[in-house]
Amino acid sequence: MAVQKEYNLTAAKAIDGLLADTGDFHVVSDSAVEAIPYGSGLVRMSGVESGVRLPNMNVATVTLSGPLIASNVFTVTINGVDVAVTYATSHNNTMGLMVTALEALPYIDSCSFTGNILSIHAIDNFRFSSVVGVVTLGATQATASTTYNTSDVIAGISISSDTKAIGGPGNSVYDQATLTLAGDALNTSDVVTVSLNGTVLTTVTYATSEAATLQKVAGVIKAAPGVASAMVNSRVITVSMNQGLSIVIQATVADNALASVAPKFTTAYTKQTSAFGEEDVFYAAGQTVNVLEKGRVWVKVENAVTRGDSVYCRYKAGSAIGETIGRFRNDADSGTCFATGLVFSKGAAAGDFAIININQP
Repeated sequence: MAVQKEYNLTAAKAIDGLLADTGDFHVVSDSAVEAIPYGSGLVRMSGVESGVRLPNMNVATVTLSGPLIASNVFTVTINGVDVAVTYATSHNNTMGLMVTALEALPYIDSCSFTGNILSIHAIDNFRFSSVVGVVTLGATQATASTTYNTSDVIAGISISSDTKAIGGPGNSVYDQATLTLAGDALNTSDVVTVSLNGTVLTTVTYATSEAATLQKVAGVIKAAPGVASAMVNSRVITVSMNQGLSIVIQATVADNALASVAPKFTTAYTKQTSAFGEEDVFYAAGQTVNVLEKGRVWVKVENAVTRGDSVYCRYKAGSAIGETIGRFRNDADSGTCFATGLVFSKGAAAGDFAIININQP
């Protein structure tokens, strides 16, 4: 019989999401709408009962260096999808046209402008990866710059559990798909039907143009549970699930216009790039998450913090190792983290474990 002869006498002082003590604490059980690492700041989903997610970069501000002038074309590209308007009558009128065009997108909640500044707010559970403004044509062209923010509020922190997955979920399941339309253009009275993970979604009838119809289809898909985004680029709809949720999707066209080459969708599947490393421990999408609303919890911090420091939570992934969404530090890190209203009750060196005291209503 084998006998253990050596023992490790140095135990790790903490792990991400470990309760710091057995004092007064309150934990609730919610559902992960995406893969969530232990020790992460969490946000409650609007319209999804008991759903929680990581913070989103969901506010973008595009600032022009000057007014739009005759013949300018102003293009805003959101996560790779272009929205363009041509100068019409005045700067203000053209900016108003851009607001209308952006608000027609299924993943934009609201949009407004003041002078040369355009503010764009995404719907809940949509995460901007990039928003770029460009002005072309005309005698002169203003330049555009973009800053980001979030409207999210921390509801709790994910704590450790015996139920977990390990490693990058994006490497294990197909959680992204493209629907590519081929054949003649969609036409009057054509009807598109989408089936997502066995559920038939609301049918979409042709709306003024093929482009408008595909945007409506994307809107129906985006509204389905578990969908992070549905983006249209030309005749392709890219559907991304919340990371770690698998996808099976099909779209069909009832060709009531009898085109010579009937329009038809084909589907291809891919895996999103995982935000997590091979050693990260997290709740997989769809699992029940233990959410600490009140109490003290160990979390790994990105930079050195001291007792009493304000707690900031990351909403935009950084370039350094460990700077993933939902992680904590004591500053805004050039506008990529937001203030939570919490404080650290125990400090730590960068990459080590600090304690956060949380008491959310």
